[in-house]
Amino acid sequence: MSAMINFGFGGKSVVVTGVSSGMGKAAAARLLEEGAIVTGFDAVPCDLDLPQFFTLDLRDREAIHAAADAIEGSVDVLLNCAGVGVRPDPDEVHRVNFLGMRRFTELVLPKMSRGSAVATIASKSGIDYPKWMSEIVSLLAIGDDEEAEAWLKGFEPAQASAYGFSKACAIVYTFSRAAELAGEGIRMNCTSPGATDTGFFGGVDPKTVPAVVRSFDHFGRMATPEEQALPLLYLASDAASYVSGANLVVDGAGLGGYLTGKLDPPPVPTYENIRNAWSIGY
Repeated sequence: MSAMINFGFGGKSVVVTGVSSGMGKAAAARLLEEGAIVTGFDAVPCDLDLPQFFTLDLRDREAIHAAADAIEGSVDVLLNCAGVGVRPDPDEVHRVNFLGMRRFTELVLPKMSRGSAVATIASKSGIDYPKWMSEIVSLLAIGDDEEAEAWLKGFEPAQASAYGFSKACAIVYTFSRAAELAGEGIRMNCTSPGATDTGFFGGVDPKTVPAVVRSFDHFGRMATPEEQALPLLYLASDAASYVSGANLVVDGAGLGGYLTGKLDPPPVPTYENIRNAWSIGY
C-alpha cells in the first residue's frame, strides 16, 4: 500500500539531516523514489545514492554553518531527522536535538521561499511540553547558542531529563517559529513518534525494557522507520498546504489511550500527570 503513495516531491530540492539511518534514511529513500533532489547530512556515511551528501555533526557550530553554506540553490523542503537518545552528558543531547537543529534550520530558512516547508522529528518523550511552556518560550528568545546552553545547564528539569526536554524544546520551537513564518508562506511542523524499530536503543533489546514494551504492547509491535517517515513527508508535502504549527503524534493510539484511561501509560515521569490536560500536549 505505501508503495502507491506519492507526495509529489518529484523535482523538489529536499534537505534531510540524519539521512544515514532510521526515519531519516526511510524518508530519503522514499524521496528518491519520487524523484526529489535530496541533499543529505549525517555524522556517519550514508549508503543511499544521493545527489549530494555532507558530513555534519550538530554539536559543532562551525560545522553547521559550513553545512548550510554547502547547500546549492534554493530549498523546497527541510527534514530535521538527526538526533541522539539518552547520553551521559545532557549538554550533548541539547546541542544535537535542539540547539544544533535550531541553528541549522535558521541557516537554511533564507534559502526557502513561499510554499516551502520544514518538518522535524521530535518525540513522544517531549509530549509534556505544556508543563514547561513559559520556560521554553523564554529559552527560545535567547538567540545565542552559548547563552542558551548556559540557560539549559542551569535549569534542573533540562538536566534531569535531557532527551525529553530537548524534544519538548523542538516541539515548542516548531509552534513558535511556524507562527512567525506564516506570513512568508513557509510552513513548519513536527512529528512525535512513539516506539520505533530503528536501533535507537543501541545494544539493548527494547522488549526487555518494561516501560518501552508498555508503550507499544497495545499495538502488538513497534512502528517501522517507514511508518514514521510517511507522516513526516505528508506534513512537508503540498497535501498539507494549510497545516502549520502542528505536532503529529504517531504512536498507534498510545497517547490517546493514556489520556482517556483506556491504556495504562508507561511508568515514566513524562506521563505522571497524564489526566491533567495542561501537562500533556496532543
